[in-house]
Amino acid sequence: MHSWKLHANLVSNFTSMSPDEWNNADLLKLKLFSSMNPMDRGFEGLEKVLAVIESLDPGVRPDKMRIFGPRLNYSRQALRKRLHESYIGDTFTLMLMRSQPPEVVVSLASRTNEDGVFCSITLDLRPFSFLREPGQADRRAGHLVSFVRAMASCLPLTFGLGHSFTDLRLGADPTEKDLSTPRPIDETFWLNVYGPAMVQAIGRQRLLSTPAALMEE
Repeated sequence: MHSWKLHANLVSNFTSMSPDEWNNADLLKLKLFSSMNPMDRGFEGLEKVLAVIESLDPGVRPDKMRIFGPRLNYSRQALRKRLHESYIGDTFTLMLMRSQPPEVVVSLASRTNEDGVFCSITLDLRPFSFLREPGQADRRAGHLVSFVRAMASCLPLTFGLGHSFTDLRLGADPTEKDLSTPRPIDETFWLNVYGPAMVQAIGRQRLLSTPAALMEE
């Protein structure tokens, strides 16, 4: 079971900017972690992840890729040809980005070695004001939730969060800690994803009882 919670209001105590300046300078950071390395199955395993990224709304969908060197036009065929260039040792790294505003970067990093499996998918979207545009905020937030839902359908997610990067840096970023074992929840974010182990450790009913604008299992 996965559980994610979407909080309606995002409040920051970053006061050196006006709200408009803050929204235009800030970015949304979405981080998802999985206990499975799709690259253990080679390009076949990667294709399911690429399909989810390609399903992003056209207004935020990447159209370029960077492995090492300059940006290139993204296509699965072009990526397959240069897949070997995406490895540094046992770590696979891929970056997809947009050539038009808003600025969007989707990154995948994964490895499998004697220490276990690491896999992370990160989506950065700038400016944050894109998500707060009047008349578009609910629709665009819904697209991000759909992205998380689709990623959870192809990779077993262990943990995830989506939040203002500025606000995230003012607290204790939980993704800088060891994510291999469940641990207490110190903070909640705009978007929170809890994998089965965390749900079991925290308690399903406790999670379901906490306030949120949207909750799914």
